[in-house]
Amino acid sequence: VQTCALTILMIEFMKAVCEKKVGILFLYVPRQLEQNGSPKIFSFPEGIKLVTHLNIYEAIAHADFHSTVWSTCALEAPSLGIKNILMDLEGWATHYLSYDLSDSDLTRFVRTPEEFIQTALSWDKGQKETSRKRNSANFLPDFKVNIERFLSQTGLKGK
Repeated sequence: VQTCALTILMIEFMKAVCEKKVGILFLYVPRQLEQNGSPKIFSFPEGIKLVTHLNIYEAIAHADFHSTVWSTCALEAPSLGIKNILMDLEGWATHYLSYDLSDSDLTRFVRTPEEFIQTALSWDKGQKETSRKRNSANFLPDFKVNIERFLSQTGLKGK
């Protein structure tokens, strides 16, 4: 399995944050593992914990902030009450996510490990319910009702 170049950049970015020894812990949930279940080619410093026993949503629920480069989990994290600090490596985060995540009270884009540290250590996590409400444009609760409404509005219901 080939490792995405952005994944390597993201891990190097997290390692650079950890080198500053400022008390930030990353819970890293890999998209894929080797077939034998072991982590891919990376070795992690003390500040990065490889998490394979939780899915991404369970891990987000345990976090103070959610971080990624371009995962659509960034759209969902505020609906779980967790704000985003997006690593804007080579402009990917702003290119793919800035349109849908323009609320700076829910999502911040950072380009350097120093910006990440400053944001993580100074940004108030806020109340989870407030984040959920502010993200309602990206996430509507009650999946079945929403599907039924969509089918009715598009004339597909009953076909």
